[in-house]
Amino acid sequence: MEKRAEQTTTHGPRRIDAARSEDAAHDAFRLLRALKSRSRWLSDPERFPWVKHLLWTQLNATCVRESATFAARELGLRPRPPLATYNLRTGDVAINLRHRTGDIAILEKVFVRNYYELPTPVADGLDGLGRVPRLVDLGSNIGLFSAFFLTRFPEANVVGFEPDPGNLDVLKATVGVNGKAETWTVVEACASNRPGSFAFAAGNENLSRVASPDEAGHVVPALDAFPYLEQADLAKINIEGGEWDLLLDERFAKLRLPALVIEYHDILCPQPDFHALAIERLVAAGYVTEQVFLTETEGVLWAWKPNGSDAD
Repeated sequence: MEKRAEQTTTHGPRRIDAARSEDAAHDAFRLLRALKSRSRWLSDPERFPWVKHLLWTQLNATCVRESATFAARELGLRPRPPLATYNLRTGDVAINLRHRTGDIAILEKVFVRNYYELPTPVADGLDGLGRVPRLVDLGSNIGLFSAFFLTRFPEANVVGFEPDPGNLDVLKATVGVNGKAETWTVVEACASNRPGSFAFAAGNENLSRVASPDEAGHVVPALDAFPYLEQADLAKINIEGGEWDLLLDERFAKLRLPALVIEYHDILCPQPDFHALAIERLVAAGYVTEQVFLTETEGVLWAWKPNGSDAD
């Protein structure tokens, strides 16, 4: 069962028509869930997933200005290009994605479910920097969190780590379409606590990760992420089990990074209670934590240092 924490901030203005459309879609989805238990037709396992997909597509489409085109492509009513470009409703930022893939799940997490909304202390800290903020995005995937961050901080400097070749193509296209090559750096490597190389299970879109010992994978370079984290004002970490190398490194407890958001997993966790270990390591490093969601296999936490950081 997924557990959601109440979000305390908003991420910027939406146009009135977009807000109404999104509210209507949320209302329709809540109504659908209420009716499902009462309707034999809706509870049919062959029908309900389709209706659910239709409503989630409507919700996801509210994130972009080209809502009708997005929905038609996602539902198969219009041809789907290999790579589709859309303009986010909030901010002057464009994104690229691949329809009917895991890219849509990430779009939903970032822009619909609002898992990555900045908590008030984090937003206040970034607003009070007096300079352009620096984001390090470990596990950048196709760049949706970085794009989300740029809607709030358009001049931010972004460094995104991504080793998967397919995701890299989409990420680079997004950097290019936004004209951000000077301020949005793509690092084609795994984020780790040591330089070297890893066997990588690529081609799984949002689930690509370092291969387990019994999996096949192609070799990709790895870089020590700590020098990058030391220079960041905010980090997003979502590296499908690779986070444990960072959290358990002795340098993590001394890290000057003011704030981070981390998606952590039971994959590659050295102890059964992956949630307790994540909390333990963050608290030991001086962070206050806020749970966003938690399941039996993964969770998302915001963490920030109450007194900020000594980073320049």
